[in-house]
Amino acid sequence: MTLNENSADELAAQLRISPQAVSEAVRRGLVSFKKHRRVACWRFGDTRNGCLRRLDGQPFRINGERVKALAQKRGDAWHSLIGLDDVFTNDRREILLVTEGSKDALAALHFADA
Repeated sequence: MTLNENSADELAAQLRISPQAVSEAVRRGLVSFKKHRRVACWRFGDTRNGCLRRLDGQPFRINGERVKALAQKRGDAWHSLIGLDDVFTNDRREILLVTEGSKDALAALHFADA
């Protein structure tokens, strides 16, 4: 986590999920915080692909259009499941598959922690 020590709590409050869900995603390297275009943002992803969103929940304004998220992808395997490397590296026996978006992924961690 980089932006500041309150970024995880701010994200949890905005998404109405537990701070523990965000902390677990940060611990696994799936969520990070940074500035993009001089705005505080959060990123859900891994080394191959991810999604960058504004921490204040507002859309980005790019070429006159409002965009809720920016896709970030690298290499040939950009379409792989986010977090797949974590599953193999740590030999995780129980996994949670999320099929739609970064907000849903964090919400799933929220309910998995419940």
